[in-house]
Parts: sequence; C-alpha cells; structure tokens
Amino acid sequence: MTILEAITTVDGLKPNTVPPEQKKRWLSVVDSRITLDIHAHFDECPTFTEYDENTPDDTKLLVPTPYDEIYVYWLMAQIDFVAGEEERYNNEIAVFNTDLQQYERYYRQRHKTKPVSPRFF
Repeated sequence: MTILEAITTVDGLKPNTVPPEQKKRWLSVVDSRITLDIHAHFDECPTFTEYDENTPDDTKLLVPTPYDEIYVYWLMAQIDFVAGEEERYNNEIAVFNTDLQQYERYYRQRHKTKPVSPRFF
C-alpha cells in the first residue's frame, strides 16, 4: 500500500476534514514505531526515512499485504481521536493493535533476530 492508497481508502470510508499532510505525518509515526519496535530487532531491518511534505505519495508503506490494513485502521483511529469520537477510536485502535500483533508474529517467524551483545559491568 502506498501513502496515497492509504489516505484515499480512509477518505472513502470515513469522510473527514483532516488535511492529507496530517495523515501523511500519522503514517510516518506508525512506520517509525514499526521500525523501532519490530524491525530493529532483526538482521534484515528495512530502512525508514520519515515521511514529510516532500515524500512522494506513491511511496510504499513498510507493512505488506495482507497486513497493510493496519494503516487504514490507524488513520481512522487518529481521525476519530481528534474528533473526540472515543468509542469509534477505541474500536479502530483495537483492530489496529490486533492486526499489528499479527504482522509482528508473521515478521518474527520469517526473520532472524539480531544477536544479543553481552553486557559487561
């Protein structure tokens, strides 16, 4: 899924007034978290550069199909959070978290973890 596909999908499912630039920043936050919390623990860690106004809309997001639905739920949750829609936010962030856990399991099964360096005190 690309940045534009994620934003277009969300805008089609949930009409909103949040500017695309803000949605792109939210996508950058989630891919930063995925990089630090999941990918960084493995030998094959994809490189990630934060998305900003200069990032092309056709940039591929980090999580592949079929796990890329996390981006849709993440954006919808953020939209509901800023709108004060607490119940909708809670539902969408719960789906996001479940899907993210499934992606993490998938990633862990297919990648070799980095060796742990011994610590000397």
